[in-house]
Amino acid sequence: MHLVRADMVPPPDPEVRALEADDLDAVRELFARTGGAPEFFRADLLGTGHQVGLEVDGRLAAMAGVHLVDADQGIAVIGSVNTAPEHRGTGLARRVVATLGHRLRGGADRIATNVA
Repeated sequence: MHLVRADMVPPPDPEVRALEADDLDAVRELFARTGGAPEFFRADLLGTGHQVGLEVDGRLAAMAGVHLVDADQGIAVIGSVNTAPEHRGTGLARRVVATLGHRLRGGADRIATNVA
C-alpha cells in the first residue's frame, strides 16, 4: 500500500495518548468488549509510544498499536486496531490510526497495516 496524498491523513489528535504499562487491564477489557485478537497485541510495547488509545467518559474506547517496528529497515506495521462496539462508525479508529502513523513517521519510511 502506498499513500499518494499524505495531506489526506488527519493531523495527530491531542486527545489520543500513548498507552502505558498500567493501561494493560483497560486494553484487555477493550479486547473483551470488541472480540479483538489479543494474540496479536504487543503488551511489551506499552510505554514505548507505539500503542495509543482514546478514552470516552474515562473508559478506553479505541486503540491502535504496532505488530512490528524495525528502525534499521525503516518499516512499521500497524495492527491491534479496536473500537468499542458502541463507538464504531464515529471515527475513533481513524483518529488513533492517524495519530499513531504520525508518531511512527520519524522512525519508519514505510508504514503498513495488518488487517484481519
